[in-house]
Amino acid sequence: MADVLHSVPIKASPKAVYKAITEPEGLRSWWTTDVEAEARQSSLAVIRFEGGQAQMRMRVKSLAPGKGVRWQVEDPSPPEWEGPEISWGYYLLSQVKYLEEGEGFPHDKPG
Repeated sequence: MADVLHSVPIKASPKAVYKAITEPEGLRSWWTTDVEAEARQSSLAVIRFEGGQAQMRMRVKSLAPGKGVRWQVEDPSPPEWEGPEISWGYYLLSQVKYLEEGEGFPHDKPG
């Protein structure tokens, strides 16, 4: 599968963007509210949607502080999510809004 790369200008520091894509609090602020993750090489991140009915279990493949993270999807539900590495593209508008305005629109956010 070919890589899909996105370039999005964000009015935030690289440090703030890195925290938003590697720390549970950051991920919960723009992607989905049900997150278990840590910024540690080889750790397992669990991202859930729809009250846990759909989830991704992703292994942290690489971390580059202040630059990015790469995850490998290991145990998805639904199974068709299996295999791809994720570096970022999905929910970018929510991430930009969170970083620039302090609040994104994550999946399953109450209200």
